Amino acid sequence: NPARSFITISLKGLPQTSSKVLLKFYSEKGQLVKTLQASPSELDGNREIDISALPAGSYFIIVNDSWNNLSTLKFIKQ
Repeated sequence: NPARSFITISLKGLPQTSSKVLLKFYSEKGQLVKTLQASPSELDGNREIDISALPAGSYFIIVNDSWNNLSTLKFIKQ
């Protein structure tokens, strides 16, 4: 389902020993459009992220913790 203003993410299972988690948002053209930093405990439940400033299109979120574990999420902004 495309999102308009907010997306909700949950990254359960991240090592709580990680000091930080970096979320980098990339457009489908590979441009970095947004960066957020959070603690693993902030992302263990659901976290709402404001995407209202992004133009419509497909995006990827690269999630990187302090242990260099990488995950990729995808969403569509309407």
